[in-house]
Amino acid sequence: MVTARVLAVVLLGCVVSWGDITTQQVAFSGTPGFSQNLLFNQYNGGGVLTAIEITMFLQSSGGSIAFDNDGSAAATGSATFGTNGDLSSGDVVLPAPPVTTSTTNSTGPVSLSGNDGDLVGQFDVGGPDYALFSGATVSDTATGFVSAVDFAAYTGAGTYTVTANVNGYNLIVGLGGVGSTFLSPDPGSGYVEIRYHDNVPEPSAALLALLGLSGLMLRRRRS
Repeated sequence: MVTARVLAVVLLGCVVSWGDITTQQVAFSGTPGFSQNLLFNQYNGGGVLTAIEITMFLQSSGGSIAFDNDGSAAATGSATFGTNGDLSSGDVVLPAPPVTTSTTNSTGPVSLSGNDGDLVGQFDVGGPDYALFSGATVSDTATGFVSAVDFAAYTGAGTYTVTANVNGYNLIVGLGGVGSTFLSPDPGSGYVEIRYHDNVPEPSAALLALLGLSGLMLRRRRS
């Protein structure tokens, strides 16, 4: 009887928890200036949530920026262009600080001659007063963690929506004499990934061994 009681206490002490990760990934794409709603399932894994990790991956491919100098004086400067991405939701509270991404193409130094004779205000392709820069394929990734006080809206048997917002941008430095700029947006695509980290009760190897030992003891007692 004493042996059985000691065995029971040892068995109870051998229950441990192991970590598991459930991952959902939903893609988005479009021409910058779009917002796309992405649907995710709530956590319904039966364990104890320890973390909720949200990642945004954004990639832009191509696009271009062009300049036509309408001024009489030469112009110099530089420019960057690309896409910015961020997340929003009316269903759940997202990580703080926000998960934001940005892809960047840089022109490097730009040097344009004065207007070579085209009409002011009319974008004219070609000539020494014109320059075109094409974008490459660039990407950015950002990750954040949801505060534990906000886990409730992520749990259950339903769904929730996270919105991916992607916008184009350009930043021009110098080039004060340039009267015309043309930006061709670089298509933005990527995904949002949500990972649930949890602890699930699981018998340890020691527990399984002791269960086998107890069965053996019972068989000996019966025989």
